[in-house]
Amino acid sequence: MANPADVYVTALAYELGEHEHPLDELTVVLPGVRASLREAGLRHYRTTERTPLELARCALAGTLERADPAVRGEISHVIYATNTMWRVEFADAAALGDLLTGLGLHRAYPIGLFLSYCANLQASLEVAAALIRAGQAEHVLVVCTDKTDPESDRLVQPKISVHSDAAASFLLTSEPVPGAYRLRRTVLHIDPSLGVLHPEERFVEYLSAVSESVVKVVNNTVTGLGLTVADITKVFPNNYNHWVSRIIGDLAGFHADQVYLDNIPRFAHALAADGVINLSDWSASASTTPGDHLLLLGAGPTQWGCSVLEVMT
Repeated sequence: MANPADVYVTALAYELGEHEHPLDELTVVLPGVRASLREAGLRHYRTTERTPLELARCALAGTLERADPAVRGEISHVIYATNTMWRVEFADAAALGDLLTGLGLHRAYPIGLFLSYCANLQASLEVAAALIRAGQAEHVLVVCTDKTDPESDRLVQPKISVHSDAAASFLLTSEPVPGAYRLRRTVLHIDPSLGVLHPEERFVEYLSAVSESVVKVVNNTVTGLGLTVADITKVFPNNYNHWVSRIIGDLAGFHADQVYLDNIPRFAHALAADGVINLSDWSASASTTPGDHLLLLGAGPTQWGCSVLEVMT
């Protein structure tokens, strides 16, 4: 019998913006910035004419297709995590109702998350796991979806990456289904004082505080499980750039080969969807062993989240 405190992540799916662009199409960005981003490993970014809800619909349809068909009618909650707030109609009642009914989720209650930014994934995992462990749900859908304002320069401040449009989803469940990952632990951390710092004008101070927070959230997560960083098979950070991701890995004590960087040239930074997309792509070709531990690291402007998953089969 499964431990009632155990929850499992399964049925990963994602949808990238359908238009692929080279960095040279960022015409509002200075040539020197584009050159620096290219040197840091970026090659392309993705855009879409679709709304964030339409991206979410495609990702969620993929998750439902991969999940046990009997589960669809038992899904009681959908966590909709987004940073896309620049148009009200992206998440109004009509659009949300159409999303849920179109997917056959007639009894799923929507919960919106947005204040964790690029750590929305980890915040969603914590909320969904709490619902299941409290006995309020057995199966919770999670989707992280974002579309960048096309009038913006698309840069991730302080000019370390480029935003892509994408959505990624999964099912969190109380049942240890084949191929699922067991969610071992999630830790969230915030330094609200960074909200008043301009990351470019006070870069050294900002970077120092970010570095301290990365180390803190990783250490709290890993040591809380009785593990060390050497016990982590793979680390999936947000896709900023090769330099930043390697620095983050180094600060937390990981070796370079532990940190997944493959998708940075492919689509740069898809906000909170990065971790699920990276895990999905890596797991499609990686050779894993039951008991392997995988770490998802999310970072927002003032907050961080870290989750550890265990390979079951």
